[in-house]
Amino acid sequence: MDGSQCLGRWRPWFSFPEHLSFSDQITSLSKSCNFHIRHLCCIRLFLDVKTASTIATSIVHSKLDYCNSVCYNLPNSQLSRLQHIQNSLARAVVKAPKFSHTTLILKSFHWLKVSDVLNIRFFVSCTKILYCSTCISP
Repeated sequence: MDGSQCLGRWRPWFSFPEHLSFSDQITSLSKSCNFHIRHLCCIRLFLDVKTASTIATSIVHSKLDYCNSVCYNLPNSQLSRLQHIQNSLARAVVKAPKFSHTTLILKSFHWLKVSDVLNIRFFVSCTKILYCSTCISP
């Protein structure tokens, strides 16, 4: 019996059953990040862009990046919630209006969209697994 048979319906290791969702975790993350974004907006008047970007990256962006490789196969509705956090953060850093487009702002800070980061992390992990499995022979 190989490992995939032990997992039953979980054969592809990166997909989750429908009843498992990260909705509660994303809600908690959203509340925490929005709290920090609101406070960043309050002190933003006294900061230059570089300092605001550093604070934003260290406090909020790091929370978005933490363990995001398990979010690879999330539905678009959940990914859009994470993307909304990043967009709000980008607007707060540059003091942009609430409904302004964030594509150029994200590019100016060299921030990738959440879905792109998840894809890159997933493929890097796969590459490492494949590389390590070829290096280690039984």
